[in-house]
Amino acid sequence: QARRCAALFWARAAEHPSTVGKVELELPHGSALLEASKKAATAAAATGRHLEWLGELETAMAWSCAAAKMNSAAGRLRCAALQADSWPGHGANLSRAAAELRLMASQDPESTVAVYGTLGSLFARFWRRAVLEG
Repeated sequence: QARRCAALFWARAAEHPSTVGKVELELPHGSALLEASKKAATAAAATGRHLEWLGELETAMAWSCAAAKMNSAAGRLRCAALQADSWPGHGANLSRAAAELRLMASQDPESTVAVYGTLGSLFARFWRRAVLEG
């Protein structure tokens, strides 16, 4: 119950004028709205993490990918990694997840350790499933 409450809290925090609706705003450097949009991206990524922990993978991916569109490295990482999971209407795609994560590592050297740690975890889960489930 605490995780669900936290997910709802972060979801509310992610509501921001530059992220709500279909129109994306161009915000000038140093503006208060730009600073708030960074916090909204952090909140959206946190929402995704909590929902993933709760097993609500489809919604977790939506929040993580929304955070990625707001230039959140954590959101981009989770959005790519969730490609390797499956839920009704979405087949697991380890190849796509790996390709997106490698692209992220090549574009953002600061994220390399997190990216390759995530890749290692995805490959370990894949091999575990392959061995245990045949």
